Amino acid sequence: WGFNVASSRERIELSLHTLSPNVLELSQLWESFSSRLLIDVQSSDFQDRMPLDLPRFEKLQHDCCERVKETLWKEWIPVAVHMFHREPPQPANGDLHSYYNSIATLMSSQLRKLVSGSVDTFTDLFQPYSLVGSGGQGAVNYVLSPIFKVGLKAQGGEFTMTPTFADLEAAVLRAVENAVNAPAGIPRIDAELPLQGDSGAVIPTMGQDEEKILK
Repeated sequence: WGFNVASSRERIELSLHTLSPNVLELSQLWESFSSRLLIDVQSSDFQDRMPLDLPRFEKLQHDCCERVKETLWKEWIPVAVHMFHREPPQPANGDLHSYYNSIATLMSSQLRKLVSGSVDTFTDLFQPYSLVGSGGQGAVNYVLSPIFKVGLKAQGGEFTMTPTFADLEAAVLRAVENAVNAPAGIPRIDAELPLQGDSGAVIPTMGQDEEKILK
């Protein structure tokens, strides 16, 4: 069994290139980006201004998403590409195509975690406001500060909410949609290197149709 374990370890190292200096440095680089979020729910600008009017909420989400997206394009990718310019990879098995596929897989995983973490944090914001209880009898924790400013308008003997629930729901879903779309189109490392790969190749990331997003 010892031979089988050693052989398996060798195959993994050759196919996933886990010991490549570039891979290790790429993983370290991501540490400075991994705590960022594509949705703003934690900044003092968000927390201190609750409850937010809808336009303010949407602006905060748009600006946060664009800032992180710009950082990925102007900082993360250029630094990563520079690593491979500075130290061209020399995979143990000599298969550069396989090597760059593994790099794309690693970077795809990093981007997916960015999106997933952002969506999870956004979901956590709303969780305490959910109805709790049993038998259809629910209760809301009214100690919590409301997220949105909502007004009531009386007209013709009826009260309407402004903005409407549909407006609020649409704004929340747009924030999620923008977060999911933000990393789309980021080029693979080999697409940015001369004579290495398809110039149009991009890093795959999370899609709108995935179960986590559809929930």
